[in-house]
Amino acid sequence: MTCQTFDDIAIRDFTDYSLGFTVKIKNAPMRKIRNTWALDINREIYIKNVLYTIANANIDLTEKQVTFIYQYFNRSFNKDKPKEIKDFILSNINIDSIKRYDIAVL
Repeated sequence: MTCQTFDDIAIRDFTDYSLGFTVKIKNAPMRKIRNTWALDINREIYIKNVLYTIANANIDLTEKQVTFIYQYFNRSFNKDKPKEIKDFILSNINIDSIKRYDIAVL
């Protein structure tokens, strides 16, 4: 039995579609596992970073983003009141204690 070796790199611009909308991560940490490159970020920390970015972005929320927020918090929101949604996110996410990533939500 051989030991699996890991290679670590950072991809300058990585695009993720797994949340139902486009998220770009700058200097995304990647790990090669069994000859396949994978994003090397704790999923919960990644989601909190995305939520924090959405809450602080000066953009209108898309239907897909509102759906994601609804599913994450298991709560319904009025999509016509984006400020209330963003305020709710900020009051329920403690971003200070987790690693931050350079993320852009498109």
